[in-house]
Amino acid sequence: MRTLLFTSLLFQIVAAKAQTEIRSCLKNNAKISYTMFRSSPVFSDSTIVVDPKNLVRLSISKDCKNQSRQISTKEWLALLNDDNSDWIANLLLYELYERDATIFIVIKRREDWVSTYKDSDIIYWKEKLQIPEVRSP
Repeated sequence: MRTLLFTSLLFQIVAAKAQTEIRSCLKNNAKISYTMFRSSPVFSDSTIVVDPKNLVRLSISKDCKNQSRQISTKEWLALLNDDNSDWIANLLLYELYERDATIFIVIKRREDWVSTYKDSDIIYWKEKLQIPEVRSP
């Protein structure tokens, strides 16, 4: 019984440490930079073509990108709603899900994104990540 309790506690500590590390690498909107590129069309057979897209690539470490794949949907929502991480979290989601990022050809700064697209992006990510609505009592 003690071994099971210890193992469970150890797992929770490791998971909490991983979430803290992930949050720390996604916590500074001011230091983020990204590049844009256009993907090539993909021909899966003679009748199906996937159109090219404008995609975004963030200049963050590989470790941070790999760790971000383990973020819970609840944590993504917290990052998107935090003024210190909303911009970087949104851009990273665009990269991870290869969402067309044409808007970022024009929207280059967090302030412009917040005033024009933040709300619609959060709605999109809630749906895409299947984040349940939190209802107040």
